[in-house]
Amino acid sequence: MIDSVLLGFSFVQGVLAFFAPCAVALLPGYLSAFVARNLDKGEQTKGRLLKRALLLSFLTILGIASVYGIASFAIMLFASVVKKVIVYLGVILGVVIVVLGLFMIKGKALSFSFHGSRTKSKNLLIESYLFGVSYGIGSLACLFPLFLVVATSALQSGSFVVGLSYFVSYAVGMSMFMLVFYLLAVFAKDFLRSSVSKVMPYLNRVGGVIVVLAGLYIIWYQGRVLIL
Repeated sequence: MIDSVLLGFSFVQGVLAFFAPCAVALLPGYLSAFVARNLDKGEQTKGRLLKRALLLSFLTILGIASVYGIASFAIMLFASVVKKVIVYLGVILGVVIVVLGLFMIKGKALSFSFHGSRTKSKNLLIESYLFGVSYGIGSLACLFPLFLVVATSALQSGSFVVGLSYFVSYAVGMSMFMLVFYLLAVFAKDFLRSSVSKVMPYLNRVGGVIVVLAGLYIIWYQGRVLIL
């Protein structure tokens, strides 16, 4: 049976994965390269712009999914080992996540840079996919413990359908905001560029608070299993 709390938790972690400081730091550089391609809204219909946004977001999400797919496969390979220590692992990961969140609140986090090509061509499609790969790596590097909790929860469910629902919920949470980013990049690039520059300084601290809360929830959730 699907646990609605874990389902919601997976969705929230997916959203948080999009805003992970290690990954979201890529957005300003990619946005600048994207805008530099002289995508003049006046020369294209809204339908073509929407098609462009959907295509590029799909390729980027595909790149992210490639990274997370490899990570999920690696976790499944060691599933038998993970299942034996899953409760203890959950508590340890909770502590790690709380510490990570405290570092984020203090403004200390890993960062990545992205320098996209400024040429207009099919390279844009390839770069969108590679941007997704970079984004996925950055997100995992920053918040891998959270994803591991989602993955272990899926393994713990004992049902393929239930476990898959947690992964899908995580993916939807992350993909939704990537789609919004591309829609804004195509239809409201000036607004997005100014908004990103204003919000970036606060993402670490806000994200850090959420990560700490997520870590405390994991400790409580797995800790009660140990007590019972």
